[in-house]
Amino acid sequence: MIVLHWHGPVGAGRFPSEADGLDALAVPAVYLRLKHYAGGRVIAYAGQSVNLLSRVEQHLTRLLSFAQPLRDAAGDAWFTATREARFAAYNGLSHTLALARAEAERARFHYAPCDDDFTPDLLSLAEAALIERLKSGGATCENRIGAPIAGLDHRVVFENDLALLDPFDSALIEGLIGREPMALVPSETADAD
Repeated sequence: MIVLHWHGPVGAGRFPSEADGLDALAVPAVYLRLKHYAGGRVIAYAGQSVNLLSRVEQHLTRLLSFAQPLRDAAGDAWFTATREARFAAYNGLSHTLALARAEAERARFHYAPCDDDFTPDLLSLAEAALIERLKSGGATCENRIGAPIAGLDHRVVFENDLALLDPFDSALIEGLIGREPMALVPSETADAD
């Protein structure tokens, strides 16, 4: 069993100000990007990166540059990242910038650093397990497709350790992915279950 020790959140207004703190985020990790909307709605995205800090910056940059869909305060899609939509957004720049800023400010990243034993394949498997758990639990998940798990030849189990999170964040993450271990099984084993 592989334990994911969850930390966070980080995001706009929540980054460390010292170089050492930023360096501590420049590590391989799996993460959940959570955005909170009116009425308690939470929209999640699960990912993985060999450099968490760079990946978080990419997410924020894509939001602020209209390269990613934007949602309104209720969480409804207002803008898609098509060419036509981007130029329409430029025509209404004051409104679009306000939406982009609000999206960047509401994006919070909870992450589980992965130690040296984590290979890129294990990062991908942890991401796949998170996406599967989010989708099977009924969460609104922005991942369009799951992470590839082709060629899995043995059962892989990830346990979520939420002890480092404050009570609010621990309850939030538990509500989205649960406390039960997340298991990925080879397709022939999955068919037998």
